[in-house]
Amino acid sequence: MHILHVDDEPLFLELTKIYLERNAGVKVTHCTSAAEALDLVESIEFDAIISDYEMPGMNGIELLFELRSADITTPFIIFTGRSRQDVVIEALNKGADLYIQKGGDARSQFAELGNAVARAVLKYRFETETHESKRRIADIFHHLPDATFAIDCSGRVIAWNRAMEKMTGVKAGTIIGNGDQSYSVPFYGVARPTLVDYILHPDDEIPLSYLLLRRDQGEIIVETETATLRGEPVVLWAKATLLYDKNGEITGAIESVRDITAQKKAEKALIAADEYRRTLIEAHIDPLVTIAADGRIEDVNAATEVLTGRTRDELIGTGFCSLFTDPVSAEGICRRAFAGETAREHPLHVRNADGEIQLVIFYGTLYRGRDGVVRGVFAELHEPVPCSCKDGGCACSGEDQSASTIHLDIISHDLANALSTASGYADLLNGMVDGEAGRIADAITLTLRRGQEVIRRINSVRRFGMIRNGSAGIRFIPLDRVIKNEILHFPGISIVYEGTESIVLADDLVGEILWNLLDNSVRHGGSGVSIRIVVWEEGDSVTVSVEDTGPGIPLGKRSTVVSGGEGHGLGIIRELVTRYGGDFSISDRVSGKPGEGANIRFSLRNAYGEDGTIRSDDGARVLEVQGSTSLSGGAE
Repeated sequence: MHILHVDDEPLFLELTKIYLERNAGVKVTHCTSAAEALDLVESIEFDAIISDYEMPGMNGIELLFELRSADITTPFIIFTGRSRQDVVIEALNKGADLYIQKGGDARSQFAELGNAVARAVLKYRFETETHESKRRIADIFHHLPDATFAIDCSGRVIAWNRAMEKMTGVKAGTIIGNGDQSYSVPFYGVARPTLVDYILHPDDEIPLSYLLLRRDQGEIIVETETATLRGEPVVLWAKATLLYDKNGEITGAIESVRDITAQKKAEKALIAADEYRRTLIEAHIDPLVTIAADGRIEDVNAATEVLTGRTRDELIGTGFCSLFTDPVSAEGICRRAFAGETAREHPLHVRNADGEIQLVIFYGTLYRGRDGVVRGVFAELHEPVPCSCKDGGCACSGEDQSASTIHLDIISHDLANALSTASGYADLLNGMVDGEAGRIADAITLTLRRGQEVIRRINSVRRFGMIRNGSAGIRFIPLDRVIKNEILHFPGISIVYEGTESIVLADDLVGEILWNLLDNSVRHGGSGVSIRIVVWEEGDSVTVSVEDTGPGIPLGKRSTVVSGGEGHGLGIIRELVTRYGGDFSISDRVSGKPGEGANIRFSLRNAYGEDGTIRSDDGARVLEVQGSTSLSGGAE
């Protein structure tokens, strides 16, 4: 320690220096006047100052006053022969740390002085360090990035940082010291318990307005959507912890709050985009499969379930190449796709769960994650365009299509994909703009969807050509699978359907009936239309009813529609239903109120007779294919 001793008696200064430096282990610098002491303090940092009271020019208490006025807080000890009580009181009031009386045994006197100096310095250092520690803690608290406040056990606000001031607009000076849950008013408009109350009173039940994320001993983390800030609804993340003193006793609680409204909106937008992309994939008319690097199936869409006769859960995790009659060829194609080649126009034969075999055209491309790393292969199993040539008219077969037919198929396929992707981006844009820009986005979306309808109709016409040439086989069709697959093509539309176990005699084009009926309902009734599909069995037939809440079909047009005089889509329905040996009718959804929606019904032949046996009339024949039964029309 370095001590400054001020006294107007030079001999006493020397004596004090000898005793303190020899016995107290301190270094002593001395001077004979207060003015000289002030000069020394400006250039040297002392651990303590010892001063006489009576000195010429400026006494010891006046020196102390000058030091404290200059914000010099060095420990100050009055060491004087004066013992008047008023001097002692004045010295202590002015900020002196100790008052020691001169006189008596020199050894005892200077031992007491040395001990007093040591105590004063230690106390000063401890208080300084404590003050600095509190100041640093306060600075850290006030500069925390999260809005934070603290209360004591009685519920009074004891801290309110700058981030909290910025978030709420409430200044610390106006709220610190307040109780009665005033800290909740900026967030909820009224005084009510918040997390700090629930952590201080752990027996109280946390209300459902908080989404509890974590609760441990001394910590609670939640989210809430019930708060407001400056009148605007917000989503808040909040964390509360207990405050302890140095003895481990609970002294209060601290709560940090974070506005995560933008983050939650972004998460919801991302989820909505992912759901929309999933809907687009599910609604795709072609089977789509994602293949992992080990060749196993990661995901499929509904069309793949229809193609394979297996559910999504049954397919995921199985080997992709095992779906085909020639798994070696399929593996070679996948290997080239994983090598970065774009696999196109590769014919493969799929064997479904019933043992039936169907030709598909394989398209495969690599797909990558957000980090750019290859995740696997995205495969499309596109149904080839059937040959519609008359017998003997060409050399085409189901397994060997002409190059022109394949290229036409590819063009239609790629165009449909492009329109689907553009429609997806248009829908996302539609949710981001309003006003005139929003109306333009609506028009773009509508135009793209009409383009998708055109592609669907072109494909329908091409596929419809084969039934007129007798090349489509009548067989067992599970009606429930067909209806659910067609519903997927209309995401966002309210369609009520409870399912059916009916099996009908039809072919792959039976889905066109459902698609055209649903498309007419949406086209004429708009996106707000509600549709209800009901299926029931009656004798040897299965009836399907499609009701909607659209504008209905005027009475004067119904006979024309049924007889074939109007409507391309309804024309396809009429011809398909006739081919399948069924009936087709139109009525009101609400009897006698044609403007409140239409009810269109069609019937198909039940694959099973009234006695539960398989039907085989009208030239239909029963085939045994790998232990399963199917029906096919025509002669071998």
